[in-house]
Amino acid sequence: MAAAAKTRPNEAERHDNPADPLTGETLYQYLERTATQLEGTRPMAVWQALAKTIAPRAMRTVGEQKDTTATKLGPDIFNNTATLAARTAQAGLMSGNTSPSRPWFQLRTPDSKLNKIRTVRIWLDEVRQRMVEIFLKSNLYTVLPLVYYDLLIFGTSAFALMEDDEDTIRAYHMPIGTYALRTGYRGNVNGCYRSFTMSVEQLVRRFGLENCSPTVQ
Repeated sequence: MAAAAKTRPNEAERHDNPADPLTGETLYQYLERTATQLEGTRPMAVWQALAKTIAPRAMRTVGEQKDTTATKLGPDIFNNTATLAARTAQAGLMSGNTSPSRPWFQLRTPDSKLNKIRTVRIWLDEVRQRMVEIFLKSNLYTVLPLVYYDLLIFGTSAFALMEDDEDTIRAYHMPIGTYALRTGYRGNVNGCYRSFTMSVEQLVRRFGLENCSPTVQ
């Protein structure tokens, strides 16, 4: 699930990686077991009810990755007050917290004494300016509104910020229903398991033919 593609590996491929000396599990077996356990912890019924009555197009399953939700026009929405409120709040969060038209973050070191040194402040400001330019060049400001929308309606949201050869970074929104979060003993999120589909061409372009499974090759 953590690296699910359009085709699942066969039995030989599943046991191709070395086993953990303590558990005897391969990496694939560990990920599959953990993903299966996490799938049962998601409040899917609650999310589905919220999606049906507020935002029918906001939730997907693995079989709907190519936006087949376009036909969901919301037959269960009899009053669109909540939908309009979510959109208004979404716009407010975007403009108030992460507006691309103005500075919305500053950089500081953990050491308060260092922050008072002029050369350190100049360096931090230069790094911040480069980050601003990278954010504007990427698709981050296209994805953030989707993240806010999910957070407002479902109480959680997620996106991945990955390195990109063309734009330095690229953001990938994870629709509700396609991922599960794992937490540690302190309650902090320490893992994300995502189900998604990719075509053979996408897999080869993303990972390289030599890194794809024999089934894909």
